[in-house]
Amino acid sequence: MTVYGIGRNDHRPGFREWVSQQRVVLFLLGAVLLGFWLGSLFRWDLQDPEMVVSGWSIFAHNASLALVLCVATPYVAGPAVAFNSFVLGLALHGSVVAAGLRTTFELTWAHVPLELLAWVLTYRCAVRRVEALRAVHSTGSDRRAVLLVVRLLALTLVVYAAAAMAEWAEMNSVLGRG
Repeated sequence: MTVYGIGRNDHRPGFREWVSQQRVVLFLLGAVLLGFWLGSLFRWDLQDPEMVVSGWSIFAHNASLALVLCVATPYVAGPAVAFNSFVLGLALHGSVVAAGLRTTFELTWAHVPLELLAWVLTYRCAVRRVEALRAVHSTGSDRRAVLLVVRLLALTLVVYAAAAMAEWAEMNSVLGRG
């Protein structure tokens, strides 16, 4: 008798994969919290730089990084996503100090959870790409594994697009620019 998802190579998530995904999420949240805590070591100026960005430019930046990291191995994507989480924590702390908790919340409540989800999906895409390459190498052709990577990448880009539009809308409504 085979336990669901353990000992099978059919790309269905099992308990071990679920635990692995939870570790990734906890690690990223830990990196955000560490960055937020270390942000207290910096002095934050209250000057607001004049910067105008569009939803398209935000998406193009995030999508280009996602594509590079999905093509990279998990050994590249993991640290990159963790560092991004750390920098997010620093930026959140700086925003709270410079603009206050309410303004920070108004600027982040919609897009930050979407970006965190997209980062997890980006990492999973890198992992699944390596698994698909192994499957193709061992069997000669594993269409299901490749299709899974393509679908995961498409979902990742959709989440990044939603995050970019939310970030643009937050900046436009709170700061009156964007």
